[in-house]
Amino acid sequence: MRNTIRFGNILKFAVSCIILILFTAMSFAGCASGPTEKGNKTMLTFTVKVNERGEIDDGEHGYYAILLNGFSEDIEVTNYETFTDFIRYDGFNFTWYHRQGNVPSPGYTWVDAGNMNSEGLVSGDGKSIVVRMNLSDSTNLFNQYIESKRFTVHLVTTDKDSALLGSTIDTLGQGPAIDGNALYTIFFDKTTGILTPQPPSYPSDPLDDYSEKPDLGDDFPYENFDIESFTVELE
Repeated sequence: MRNTIRFGNILKFAVSCIILILFTAMSFAGCASGPTEKGNKTMLTFTVKVNERGEIDDGEHGYYAILLNGFSEDIEVTNYETFTDFIRYDGFNFTWYHRQGNVPSPGYTWVDAGNMNSEGLVSGDGKSIVVRMNLSDSTNLFNQYIESKRFTVHLVTTDKDSALLGSTIDTLGQGPAIDGNALYTIFFDKTTGILTPQPPSYPSDPLDDYSEKPDLGDDFPYENFDIESFTVELE
């Protein structure tokens, strides 16, 4: 009888030890995985900075547009067929535009996909535009239209001779000649960030290389649209 009681006590003790070991292992596993999850970078940030002599325009003269290609292809800013989407700031609102095929008719139409004022802002010093989007939020416009893991980005500033995008004033790369600017396309991965090789001189852009337009007048504030730098980051 005493042997039976002793064996029962030993069995209970062994079971308790096993449970304690398993609990401790699970606790350590939780501690190990916690920081990794919290360390994931999910905020995608675009930052456009203009010439120090200028400032982000108040909407009277032109547009700033972040061009996107959801298929990770080269972007030529003068060719609308090389980008699938763009985020435009007109001095008042940040708006997402999406290229939609005219099925079954040929061609395509740019549609206003939604307002992005909650994701975009002008810096306090008036020199930069910042657009921040949470990649972990499946409901935002970026995740709805840029579905693949990899995508491409470019940047352009224009006048307002069109309701959508005007004539190019500046883009990434040496100007004022703007042909062949696909070389400055930024390739990006949603999980690892910017891919190599990076565009020449990224993230800086040459100053005073904007394209002047005779019809805009001598008082047009070109410095407001002269790109100094453009960064794409995961935070």
